[in-house]
Amino acid sequence: MYVTGFRDWMPKWMRNNFVSVNGQPVKNAPLIRYLSALLDQRAREGQKVHLQYVKGHAGEEGNEGADYLANLGATMGELPERDWDALIEGLSAVSEDLLTKPQLSIAVAPAQAELEAYAACLADDDELWAEVSGTR
Repeated sequence: MYVTGFRDWMPKWMRNNFVSVNGQPVKNAPLIRYLSALLDQRAREGQKVHLQYVKGHAGEEGNEGADYLANLGATMGELPERDWDALIEGLSAVSEDLLTKPQLSIAVAPAQAELEAYAACLADDDELWAEVSGTR
């Protein structure tokens, strides 16, 4: 999903029940709704999130990392679709708890696939030494 689409089209999608201007359902609507719920929760907690477009394949470090993870993910087996509505409901419950119990700390354990993807991005000793010493 494009940042522009989310930032600029989201209000219209919500008004139109996630039907696009050509009358078709917005692709990935449940995922988009979940992302919107996450951003709303951050806003309720006083945390500002700014989505910024970054040109792809232009040497941007974060974008290169995202490309790497996307390619890695494409080689993995397909996972079952998440229940996005249940995840949104879970966010509502978390928000209620935060309002009534502000001292409560919430931590979510990452999935094994997320840990493996993160670990795959880490440099080993030789790569790190080559980077630091400039012999790369």
